[in-house]
Amino acid sequence: PAARLVPWTRVIIIAGRTNFDAIALRWHRAREKAELKLPGPTRDVGRPDHRSELDWSG
Repeated sequence: PAARLVPWTRVIIIAGRTNFDAIALRWHRAREKAELKLPGPTRDVGRPDHRSELDWSG
């Protein structure tokens, strides 16, 4: 019986991991979208919008 249980636990663990990764990725993307909506200088330096460039230049 123990030998039969092992593959199933492996499948459950793998499924749990992939599910966790999917949730983490979804959360990360949602957070990135939320950050994109923030105004000007609070944004990433690598992705400045025109308003923040104007603000920084004065």
